[in-house]
Amino acid sequence: MNLAEKYKLDQPVIILGVHRSGTSLLTRMLEAVGLFVGNDLQGDHESKVVIAVSNHYINKTGGSWDAPHYPNASDLKTNYIARAFDASFDGIKDAFGPMQGFWGLKDPRMVITLPMWLQIFPEAKIIYIKRSPADIARSLSVRHQQLIQKGIFPPDGDFSKGRIKFTQRCKTFEGALEFALEQIDAVDTMISQGVISRHIEFAYDELVHDPLFQLARISRWLGRDFGRADLLKAAALPHQDQAAPAEILVDAYFTSFASGA
Repeated sequence: MNLAEKYKLDQPVIILGVHRSGTSLLTRMLEAVGLFVGNDLQGDHESKVVIAVSNHYINKTGGSWDAPHYPNASDLKTNYIARAFDASFDGIKDAFGPMQGFWGLKDPRMVITLPMWLQIFPEAKIIYIKRSPADIARSLSVRHQQLIQKGIFPPDGDFSKGRIKFTQRCKTFEGALEFALEQIDAVDTMISQGVISRHIEFAYDELVHDPLFQLARISRWLGRDFGRADLLKAAALPHQDQAAPAEILVDAYFTSFASGA
């Protein structure tokens, strides 16, 4: 019996993507159409208790979020994620409630830990957002340098902030690019090996350029109708000018809403 069965939990939607690839934007858009991702969210719309569960694995395996140990067969057998989930279930329930219906998990560390989460939720539906590795690297390295300049990150050496461990890997564009390529390869490997099977994917640029079309794809893939008002609210979040009025696009992309539902 997996933990979802033990606690009678519905299968979640998992938002998957490398750090700085658009997972926060996508999560905010899905929240606008009804997805619940916890009531203990940080500014990046990540649940603190979910981060703590992921960090349990990272700390146990001697890595950091930016220089992780990717799980092998022994790690999957031990499954520190499942152990931490079980041990901290009361706190998880405080953040997520009964975990029924349209609910989800968002944490870029799942690029590392996803195989272990899937032992808890084997039928989770995964939405994978991709971005150019160069764009990811540029964003990561700029952010790292800015935090050094503000005195939040030290300029040299490994360090911790809270319970999150860092290296200086993403201090440079080159190091951040290496990290981005490594993470993208990890997801590609999970897809090719069948670890990820229930998933839909699209690029960050596609989401920003035509958010309603990507929401339409997600809606049909999930088999879930999103209300017109919520759709328009979600589509406005990327702040992208549309080639056609959003009301027209809703009617074209979401035929079930053409009647004004």
